Amino acid sequence: MAIANYWWLASGAAAIFCAFVHLIAGHYDPVRPFMATEMKISVKSVMYACWHMVTIVLFSTGFWLILSAFDRDKSLSVGFISVQYILFAFLFLWISWRWKLPNLWLSLPQWILLLPVGLLGLAGVL
Repeated sequence: MAIANYWWLASGAAAIFCAFVHLIAGHYDPVRPFMATEMKISVKSVMYACWHMVTIVLFSTGFWLILSAFDRDKSLSVGFISVQYILFAFLFLWISWRWKLPNLWLSLPQWILLLPVGLLGLAGVL
């Protein structure tokens, strides 16, 4: 099996890296402190489930991007996933701007990991 699209392979590798950062660093920084709050358990449970849903999305799309690198006929799905990652990145920047966080670019640095996944994927589609 030969690699048909190196852009998608790089995008998938970046997505898997992003997923591991989310899983490991995210567990220690936002998740554990959030779970230690006095907020209602029903609210904490929903947020915890959402965090795990994001983990699943990051890993599953990363694996799909890597698998797609071996098949040129996956442009539609890779394009869709790539646009999602770009939108995810802009969401973090928009929230930083909207809430007037002290440093627009680094208050929520998740966009730095998300944007390359989307751009690499789109580069392989175009």
